[in-house]
Amino acid sequence: MIKKACHGVLLAWSLSCFGAPDLKSGLVGAWRFSASDGTNVVDQSGNGRDGRISGGALEGPTRSLACNGFTTEVEIDEKRQVSISNALTFVAWVRPAAVKKRTIVGKPYTDPTFTTPMPGLYLSDRGHLSFAAWQSRSKSKGIYEGASVIGRDAWVMVAATYGNSAVTLYVNGLPDGQSPSFPAMNYGPGPLYIGRAKAGSAMFKGLIGEVRQYRRELSGEEIAAYYSETRGAYPQEAPSPASPGRTVNVAVRANPTAPWFDYPTRTLDLLDGYKPAGAPAQLDRFGGWAVHQERATGFFYPKKIGPRWWLIDPEGHLFLHMAVVAVSPGSSKTVKENFTKAFSSKAEWAESATALLHDYGFNGTGAWSDTAELRGTKKPVAYTVIRNFAADFARSKGLGRAAVGHSGFLNDSIPVFNADFPAFCETLAQGLAATRDDPWLLGFFSDNELLAPVLDNYFKFDPADPAQAPNYRAAKEWLAARKGRAEVSEKDITAQDRAEFMGYVFETYFRIASQAIRRADPNHLYLGSRFHSREKENPYVLKAAGKYCDVIAINYYRVWGPDLDEMRDWTVWSGRPVIITEWYAKGDDAGFPNTTGAGWIVKTQRDRGLYYQHYAMGCIEARNCVGWHWFKYMDNDLNDARADPSNRDSNKGVVRVDFSPYREVLEPMGQVNRETYLLTRFFDAGR
Repeated sequence: MIKKACHGVLLAWSLSCFGAPDLKSGLVGAWRFSASDGTNVVDQSGNGRDGRISGGALEGPTRSLACNGFTTEVEIDEKRQVSISNALTFVAWVRPAAVKKRTIVGKPYTDPTFTTPMPGLYLSDRGHLSFAAWQSRSKSKGIYEGASVIGRDAWVMVAATYGNSAVTLYVNGLPDGQSPSFPAMNYGPGPLYIGRAKAGSAMFKGLIGEVRQYRRELSGEEIAAYYSETRGAYPQEAPSPASPGRTVNVAVRANPTAPWFDYPTRTLDLLDGYKPAGAPAQLDRFGGWAVHQERATGFFYPKKIGPRWWLIDPEGHLFLHMAVVAVSPGSSKTVKENFTKAFSSKAEWAESATALLHDYGFNGTGAWSDTAELRGTKKPVAYTVIRNFAADFARSKGLGRAAVGHSGFLNDSIPVFNADFPAFCETLAQGLAATRDDPWLLGFFSDNELLAPVLDNYFKFDPADPAQAPNYRAAKEWLAARKGRAEVSEKDITAQDRAEFMGYVFETYFRIASQAIRRADPNHLYLGSRFHSREKENPYVLKAAGKYCDVIAINYYRVWGPDLDEMRDWTVWSGRPVIITEWYAKGDDAGFPNTTGAGWIVKTQRDRGLYYQHYAMGCIEARNCVGWHWFKYMDNDLNDARADPSNRDSNKGVVRVDFSPYREVLEPMGQVNRETYLLTRFFDAGR
């Protein structure tokens, strides 16, 4: 209150001494949606940069643009060249319904693989206001993040100014941080967007009242004056974020050159109102909670009981799959040498590996595990199997390409429309029949991290190439049917078309893959392909997945803890529970470069364990999550040049390459794992 009062006094003094600022000087674009007809928004700056609205609607007394987070965009007409060079200001009034990884206004980066707007104003993975820009000669990029967490469901004015090689961010007229050193900014070709950065990138969710763009750096007094001038148009209710309770700060960064940020972290010992049981929960041989009996089928299946989703294990007991990915003895030269020093056989290793999992409360293994060996142990664990239906088919047709960390396809497009795809899936699925009667098998993944298909890219296939033509033809026929005319092109595509086509591609894929898998093995769960990117934000995709998948698999990165609203959307859209199939953090104290992989970097092994507690408790609290798989069992081998480039130099494991365990990581993991079933009661009682 004192800060705001002083701010108002200073602003009044400034205006009285120097006069009202000229907020029209340098204005190159002004878009207020209250003056829009719902289809177009006129540029009120007089520069003719009008915008066309796609996939949104005007809502509320403010007549603001309601953005649904997956189809709403405004493309600004930039046929008239905008003279912007090394000086820029964006100002926007927004009411976010989601605050992480959301674009407010920006231009696509010239590198098509980079989704941060350049330049642009957006919300970071922490929900902080951020600005990004690029330099054309060196192709370097600068990203700066402010100090404040932007609240949900409350109007806020956000702004970023760039000038004199510095960026200053503002929230509600007040400075939110400054970067004194920033690369020179270039304003590249291509459209300016409100609500997104590029086709397939993260889109804003919530209300946008207005956006202004200047070709100069506004002063702090001018930003404050505009806030005072316009705030009356936007009801000033305070956001009411749910309190996480007591937390401890963990220092986190996204890569070795990024700054450290403190992330509030919830741990088991700080969980208000919860007292650990001390004694282990009553478990059956599968690791299921034997306090509740459901129908026993001899295999796993999902069921919603009250407000919570569960897996039911083969004996009919409640089950959550707490697993580790890639539990395998490894194949690199260094790891093989270490293996011979530690174990006399693979069977001895398998007994050691499953004993380690049991010791720390894990009851399963994730993808890429040595299931053939682990199934034969004295105390096995529930396992999953992954195959590559689309990726292997693409390679067989010359439609694959090299990719880092995910399946690669020509034009980044899944080639599911080839007439040969169903037969290929049938043949590949036949290999799954060997384990159709195994009660320890939880289910199948049919691919890993398929790229979110973008309709525009299907038009890039060569219609004269027999392998490419079916996918080109399918996309064109689909769009032609929507538009009601035979001749269509990329120019006819809207954000709504992209969203629905993405669902169409995935529905085709899930239908074909699931039918082949279920014919080979009708007993086990179909877990689909593991979503990881923008497709998981698209309700058309999740609806398609829900028709064919028993559980929705998500590799859930770039969040410190699960976003409960986002997780619940997945189930609302699909009608299915979810399982988190990859996530992790790397320690900065283990001697690794830690340049590869999508996981966070933290300072210590203990911090990795605290992250596990924070994340796992978020999964439990969500009530629609039936398991989580930590990536992964063993650290990367620094000497293994054959490894996937995303998996070469990082501290990801719960064991080192010499098979010795990270006890500082495993102890906190085990504490939460052993309390998981009782924690479900705690979180359910708090609702």
